[in-house]
Amino acid sequence: MPIASFTIEGKPKRNMLTPASTTDFILKKDWNLSTADFADLVGFQPYCLDLQTGHIWLVDSVVDAHADSSPFLYESQYLNARRVVSVDIAIFADVAMEFPLPDSLTFVHSTGRCGSTLFAQLLLKVRGIPVLSEPDVFTNLAAVGRMTDGEQARAFGNFYQALIRYFSQCSPHLVIKFRSMAIQHAELLAQAVPWANNIFLYRDATEVMRSYARIHNKVLGSWKLDELDRRRWRVFAPGIELLHGPVDGYDLMAAFWAAPVLKYLDSRDSGLWTAAIDYAALARNPEATLRGIFPDEAIDAAAVRCVMSAHSQNGSHLSGVKTHLHPA
Repeated sequence: MPIASFTIEGKPKRNMLTPASTTDFILKKDWNLSTADFADLVGFQPYCLDLQTGHIWLVDSVVDAHADSSPFLYESQYLNARRVVSVDIAIFADVAMEFPLPDSLTFVHSTGRCGSTLFAQLLLKVRGIPVLSEPDVFTNLAAVGRMTDGEQARAFGNFYQALIRYFSQCSPHLVIKFRSMAIQHAELLAQAVPWANNIFLYRDATEVMRSYARIHNKVLGSWKLDELDRRRWRVFAPGIELLHGPVDGYDLMAAFWAAPVLKYLDSRDSGLWTAAIDYAALARNPEATLRGIFPDEAIDAAAVRCVMSAHSQNGSHLSGVKTHLHPA
């Protein structure tokens, strides 16, 4: 079954923050597709990977990267999807490599809870660059972990380029903002598109912990993690498996914050990074922050003020997300 089309009959996912997976939908198979049919397919975007079967799932809820109504692609895709097309990864890559790379591309990595959504909105509203915010197909790849085999690393880098080419159909200029764990594959993404800008956003660890505790509605010291919890959170906090003995919410949030920071520090002198931005500096003077990254471009100060005003009134989008969902 290299390529097949399905109708979504149910949506049993209960936690919106869990990375997209093939367990998110209850499907009814409709028909098989040819490679030519897939190449002509419009109105679908990559949703998640099934690495066990070697397939990529695309859904028909294409999100307008110029719109800001939903800051998270994985959320909009899940809520609005009606159909799934499952494609053999090799066939997908062959078709995707026929599309051009974007003319300009910026990757935004972060610690999480550090103003990355605000930064994406500034790029969208001030510079007019469309934003793909946290597409989970990249999260799925990063969850595989560190690449120790050179051939495997090259294969992943090539597949990252295929994904970027496929997504760039929406615009020749693009920003892709990732979930925090995607930084573990920052070099592979840079291998895919060497000329892309790479931005790292960070924030004081205490503030990050406080923000995560709020969105998860947890008292960190009282939040005790069992073995199942530790396995579930390992995707987000790769260092948690190194902790021995009882683990609480403080340990988890520290690992969550430390993983991307350590990865950034490990690669800081490699020439990979265009800029590293402290949330406090971004919030204090966003116009100067943008000028520092894009010194040759005009920055609309009025547009900056508009974005910052909306941010201060609305707060973080995640603070209003219903993380627990009822089955469809």
